[in-house]
Amino acid sequence: MEKIRDLLQALQRITSGFKGSLVVKDVNGKYLYVNETFARRLGRPPSELIGMSAADFFSQEIIQTARRTDREAFEKGLPIEFETKGKLLGKPFMGYVVKWPIYESSGKPFGVCLMSVSIEEKDTIIALRKKLNPLFGK
Repeated sequence: MEKIRDLLQALQRITSGFKGSLVVKDVNGKYLYVNETFARRLGRPPSELIGMSAADFFSQEIIQTARRTDREAFEKGLPIEFETKGKLLGKPFMGYVVKWPIYESSGKPFGVCLMSVSIEEKDTIIALRKKLNPLFGK
């Protein structure tokens, strides 16, 4: 758990000022960390979102994409990038997502870190990805 705590601190430091969503979730899809932007989009404080999952807020289309891409990130062992669309709280949403698999020290899958922005802000997330890759050993 110390490795995960260090990772979260590093993420918060590096992504300070990032306008997109930043989420860390466990292998079951439960939120372990969410930034203020993500929480604001869902209309709740970050502390209320811990332990919840995409199934609590997103359309079935986004939930299925989340599960599929989590599996893909673990299978590849590398960050993945993709566009997504669906409904967030009943409103249309188009975004660009980067996901990194997170592993325990033993090599066992722990969870996924994801960042997302609106499709128009794709370039900002690609630049930030390069700064974050070393945190995940990539």
